[in-house]
Amino acid sequence: MISTYKRLKSIRLILVLLIVIANAFVTFAIPKILGISLGDDMVSFIGASIGLLFSLVIFELADYIIKSDPKSKEKDRLMMIGITYLIIAYVTILSAYYEYGLIRLKMNSAYNASLNLISVSLFVTAILFIGISIACARLKQNTVWGYRNTYTLKDKDTWNKTNKLASILSFIVAAVLIVMSIVMANLYAYFVFLAMILIEILVCNAYSAKVYKEEIHKNAYK
Repeated sequence: MISTYKRLKSIRLILVLLIVIANAFVTFAIPKILGISLGDDMVSFIGASIGLLFSLVIFELADYIIKSDPKSKEKDRLMMIGITYLIIAYVTILSAYYEYGLIRLKMNSAYNASLNLISVSLFVTAILFIGISIACARLKQNTVWGYRNTYTLKDKDTWNKTNKLASILSFIVAAVLIVMSIVMANLYAYFVFLAMILIEILVCNAYSAKVYKEEIHKNAYK
């Protein structure tokens, strides 16, 4: 009997190939049907489709590494493959909205494609971070997904505590992104986003080092 994990992997491959075919149709066929030009169509197609196919190769490599991990369990692999579905959805939605914006702009020069794309990208990124937040709180130690550094990979308790913190911080980032998608849909929002990611990394690194030292100290007196 085919496991759920293998079935989801097969569906993921088919899904990516269907998206690539759909993207080719939207990029090359729809503009001809509407009698417009989107500019350098090939660049647009490569940016979305080849990017997805390259991501698929990375996902397959990650799956192999996860499966080779002696601590790996199917329920953990299922959660990790769920993250790859989120990433595929993220890239697909942004690519589709980008194409939609270009078509709308060509048909109506007054359409503010840039503003709407920023707003949508911030909101979709927030959804991705909510998914990451949920996953981080539940993932077991592994070498591919989750908050990984020297400390978290050495100690199980350090992993659990640090990833729970990363989960909370990722949810906060998602909440801020949703607010910015409504009230601050401009390029400055991306700088705020990058600053939040940097702060999250620094806080998690400092926290994992602190927890690891505490765990080592506690175990030394057992």
